[in-house]
Amino acid sequence: MRSDLADTLLAKVLDWKKDQVSKYRPQIDMLSQIKYDEYQQFFPGLRFTESLASWLNQKDPQDREVLFKFILERLVFISTREMNQLVSQAFPDFIRPILYRLAAKKLDCSLYKVNKIENSNEYKGLMRKTLFLGLSDGARTDVLRRFNPFISHEQVLPFYLIPTDKYRDLMDELKNDLLIIDRDMFGSDDNKFMNLVLLDDFTASGTSYFKHDGLGNFKGKVKKILASLIDERKLGSLFNMSEVNIILVIYIATERAISVINSAIESWKSSNSHYDDIRIHFKPVFRLTDKICITQDETELCKILEKYFDGSILTNSYRKGKHANPYLGFDEGGLPLILNHNTPNNSVSILWNEMRSNTTNNNSQIGLFPRVSRHKK
Repeated sequence: MRSDLADTLLAKVLDWKKDQVSKYRPQIDMLSQIKYDEYQQFFPGLRFTESLASWLNQKDPQDREVLFKFILERLVFISTREMNQLVSQAFPDFIRPILYRLAAKKLDCSLYKVNKIENSNEYKGLMRKTLFLGLSDGARTDVLRRFNPFISHEQVLPFYLIPTDKYRDLMDELKNDLLIIDRDMFGSDDNKFMNLVLLDDFTASGTSYFKHDGLGNFKGKVKKILASLIDERKLGSLFNMSEVNIILVIYIATERAISVINSAIESWKSSNSHYDDIRIHFKPVFRLTDKICITQDETELCKILEKYFDGSILTNSYRKGKHANPYLGFDEGGLPLILNHNTPNNSVSILWNEMRSNTTNNNSQIGLFPRVSRHKK
């Protein structure tokens, strides 16, 4: 009943004829059931078809068909199942090969002797000397552990700002596990971590992770972690600083973000040669092509996006990125992207506008996939 009412409302909003109803209704129903209905920020009792009808109804009749086709043809929705698939690939495809290389070097054997490496205490020790930290609540550290049950609960934290009273517990558990692996090998060991894996779900611009401004200044979470790592009173107390591998794993990254982060890594290496023992590896699991982005060359669509732009979303944090064309999203990302748990603010703002009634802007409208922001006024 609910679906029939929603479909009827959508057909009325778009003024569909019978042949259009027959053409589009099966597509909308399929997209809703397979993906879009699982969006976690929908209000109770509201799902995709109802949200689409309500969203389009806020727009002028002449704009509705363009926006409907934009949703049908351009929208990219990452479901829970798809994200979990990327998480499942993170360790075997992107982290383990680095550990294999390190173990092969210790064993002085070929990297292709996989069975020998996998069963060696050198590899098992390296595996246990790896600390996994989540960079946000999207890191899905619980999912990572379920796919890789050999990773100890004591070496995975869902946050990267570790309380100082947690340091001793991490070190004690590490020492105990290393002694179980090989008491002779690790009995006189320093019993500190060697590898630091940083996990997160998505980056569109890369700036919140690692950015170099060209003037010698670095910003982002990786910069904060590096500062803590070289401080013996903080994260550095957990690591053997004679050889540290930082592995930044982001499940989905745009080509633009990949370029920004890789550039920052190279700049950091060049300007911090005295920290040659710290190696940074950036591993995006899935590369999101820039070809999906909306650009200013798409005149008709951009005029509509600008027409319904709500200036009240221009917070101080939003203005830190490029904002000459703010309707394209934070830092003019131009993405038509939805993640199942929230919509990135790098997506075009018409999709995610979260503002309600506390604004004097006449363009204030609820987005198709309302976003919950971390930064509030």
